[in-house]
Amino acid sequence: MKSRIILMISIVVLAAVSVGCATRQKSISSNAFEYLYPEGSNGTPSSTVRLELPLRVGIAFAPGSNHRSSLTEAKTRDLMATIADTFRDREMVQRIEIVPGHYLTHGGGFEEMNRIKTALGLDLIVLVAYDQHQFNDPGVSSFTYWTVVGAYVVKGSKQDTVTMMDAAVFDIDSKALLFRAAGESNVRKRATGMGEDKAWRIASSQGFDEAVVELAANLDLALTEFGKQAASGTVRGKGTPQLSITASPGYTGGGLGAGAVGWMEIAALAGLLAGGVFLRLRSQGT
Repeated sequence: MKSRIILMISIVVLAAVSVGCATRQKSISSNAFEYLYPEGSNGTPSSTVRLELPLRVGIAFAPGSNHRSSLTEAKTRDLMATIADTFRDREMVQRIEIVPGHYLTHGGGFEEMNRIKTALGLDLIVLVAYDQHQFNDPGVSSFTYWTVVGAYVVKGSKQDTVTMMDAAVFDIDSKALLFRAAGESNVRKRATGMGEDKAWRIASSQGFDEAVVELAANLDLALTEFGKQAASGTVRGKGTPQLSITASPGYTGGGLGAGAVGWMEIAALAGLLAGGVFLRLRSQGT
């Protein structure tokens, strides 16, 4: 009788443990939109963006909701260093500053960004956000990731580590979003029992490493496309802020990105357009 009771208790405990393992989930995230636009803040950007080349660019992680993960301060610095490499070969970038995590607070918004801008001497900020879900639940197949430009649905499956990273580049003075890029990773590792926590930590770190590589590649493309768009005089086309680009005294470098129209060409184009308007008005007046 006693052995039967012990056996039944063991079966119940084993079943409970098995169920718990089957539905285990972990999530960590940060959100650039929530950081920049806390409740009650003014979220309206200026109608004009003025950039003076060369630019001083800062890279920072938006404050996360859960720091109990493999995403330590050292890890974020490594990830930001990968992103910084995207800007290093651009003549229009004078300096890249990796902003320490403790400089940013939850809901700090553009008011805090302006203080960081003054302290570090920045023009633009690359604000990095992330969303990572780890689960071994067959019923969980996707999650929704919110960015500054909308929501993305990211697919997953049993025992996955799904990571989404997003980098949004803002002109701090005007609060305008200039361009953005994203990177995604899906790491599938299986582990049970006492080895599961370690496996998840490794998968978490791997997920961020893979996502940031894709993010950096897409950011490079977005930067080049932004340089081409700059020639039209707007940030991202019709309905977006007007873009004015000048060069600081002595600057003779290229424009906004590889393959982009340089600032001298933009200035020449602006002169031609202005001359055309003048001639048209003059002809109308005669």
